[in-house]
Amino acid sequence: MKIKFCEKDKKCLFILLSTIIIGILAIVLVRNLLVFCIFLVVNAILNYYQGRMEFPFDLTPSFVLLILFSMEFGFAHGMIFLFFGSVIPSVIAGGFDHTTFLYVGLAMGIGYLASFNLISNIVIYGLCLIFVQTIFSFFISMLSDDPSKMFSVFLGIFLNVLYFLALNRVLLTILV
Repeated sequence: MKIKFCEKDKKCLFILLSTIIIGILAIVLVRNLLVFCIFLVVNAILNYYQGRMEFPFDLTPSFVLLILFSMEFGFAHGMIFLFFGSVIPSVIAGGFDHTTFLYVGLAMGIGYLASFNLISNIVIYGLCLIFVQTIFSFFISMLSDDPSKMFSVFLGIFLNVLYFLALNRVLLTILV
């Protein structure tokens, strides 16, 4: 029994099969780039909505993902993630004050340190970088008139450690 396809069905079948093949090739060949882009887009959306809701503290895993991507792919990828996944969406949403430049500079410095992989144990190194960031964030928060900035620092270390411990395993399992 022979199956008859009309021209329209043949085109649909061809498009479907080629999309599946390209998708499989993309997953196999450029999995790291695909994972990076997915996390970048999701993080940008989270930062945008967080900025629109005007939360006084950061609930996103931006900083942890900056550390992990800088460790895994290098400083340039970390900076791409920082600016396109965090800074630009936050600024578009209206989350900008006089300490923003200091926090962005601090994140750039931590991303730069993360790219060196100075310690072979990724967990210890990442937690040390989070601790260093917290110390500097504490001093930066003292420059702000907003008392919630101080609370944000202490909430931030707790969230960043949790995010790091969870995302570290997930990302290192997915990435090649």
